[in-house]
Amino acid sequence: MPVLNDPATWNLWKAYAIFYVVGTALAVNIPVVGWMPFQSLEQMGPLFVLAIMQLYAYVETRKKAMSERDFKAFCKQMAGLGVVGVAVALGVVMQSGRVGGLSARVRGRGLHSSTFQLNLSRFGHTYPRPPV
Repeated sequence: MPVLNDPATWNLWKAYAIFYVVGTALAVNIPVVGWMPFQSLEQMGPLFVLAIMQLYAYVETRKKAMSERDFKAFCKQMAGLGVVGVAVALGVVMQSGRVGGLSARVRGRGLHSSTFQLNLSRFGHTYPRPPV
């Protein structure tokens, strides 16, 4: 997947990494926000995106120094490492008890908490439109 071969994609990677790190560093210093970016599942998505982008960027930078066969084996190793890393991170985070589930605001938007199914009747596009 030559996604990061395009210079615009490298710029996107740099911009996202800088924006996430600086934005999160500034946000945790606001008393109302605190450590919420690391304690709420709905706010951990960007952190996982950053980790995946970093891993992919590392793999792409190592591509030039390897043969095609070695690079494919390296990609498989890094993909396995990424899957194991995400599984371990989620396990540790969930077992720590410091991370909550989805907030009431997100659940109230139509996610039924006992079955985790969307309740589409709460959204306007499911109601019939009045005749014009």
